[in-house]
Amino acid sequence: MLQKKPKPSNNAFLKYTGMASQMAIVIGLFIFIGRKLDGQGGVIYTLIGSLMGVSLSFYLMIKSLQKK
Repeated sequence: MLQKKPKPSNNAFLKYTGMASQMAIVIGLFIFIGRKLDGQGGVIYTLIGSLMGVSLSFYLMIKSLQKK
């Protein structure tokens, strides 16, 4: 008897698309908060916010990839 090949699922596509969306939202949120703290001038809080957002998003991505 011939065995049917399993259909490729879209789970991997959805997983990585969700991860990219999560990263964009986290980074954008931290940049938004940094810009609000900076007010009219300065960029120090925006820089700190963007670095914190990137760090947190990488941390969440690594944790997500370890779960399998």
